[in-house]
Amino acid sequence: MLNKAWFSCMVNSGDVTMVHILDVLDVLTNPNRFFEDRSKEEISLKVPFFIVITYAVIYAIFAYFITKVIMEPFEIIFGSDAIAINILLAVIVALILPFLIWAIFTGVFLIISILFKGDGKFKRIFEFVGYGFIPLGISRVVSLIAIVFYVLPSMTTIQISIDNPEIMKQAMMVNPTMLASSIFGIIMTLWSANIWISGVKHSRNLSPQNALITVVIPVGIYVGYNLFNLYRLVGA
Repeated sequence: MLNKAWFSCMVNSGDVTMVHILDVLDVLTNPNRFFEDRSKEEISLKVPFFIVITYAVIYAIFAYFITKVIMEPFEIIFGSDAIAINILLAVIVALILPFLIWAIFTGVFLIISILFKGDGKFKRIFEFVGYGFIPLGISRVVSLIAIVFYVLPSMTTIQISIDNPEIMKQAMMVNPTMLASSIFGIIMTLWSANIWISGVKHSRNLSPQNALITVVIPVGIYVGYNLFNLYRLVGA
């Protein structure tokens, strides 16, 4: 009986080669062992890049549906071309943003780890941080399902109205399904943080305590900000 889930991706670099190397169960349930083993191998960004670009594509689809619903009522004012451009820009931003987040979190983890005399290559920590996007990808899939199959169909024609853009936005965000999806997203972010703690520990040669502090500071600020916004929406 198989107790490990493996997936592979095709990478083109002059010749087409098969790249495989991700034990999904280990990186999700035992990241410490996964990164300890991975530290003994050569640095490779192929799998982390595949993970992040998959997350980016899912995020772009999510952004497409959200922007389309919000902008379509304004088509009679701005025209279909302007609406199409706005939707396109939202998709492009959604494709780029995950890579910026990958780089920013890596940079912040690196800077904080320096205070603890961390030692290790930037490329190695960049690689390990990429693996932490798996739970974030799961979260975005759940959000996409929620918005397409539950939130949008439940909205009334009054809520999707050019006369009530704020009502439309608020109705979408405070929908019970959307709120549940947001809470699930925060839980998945904490799961990513757990992966990053082990990744930072092994990529920067830190103690478990110092790795914990290195990750908790920026992730804690990020989660706190999201919780504050969620509280404001619910209380509005």
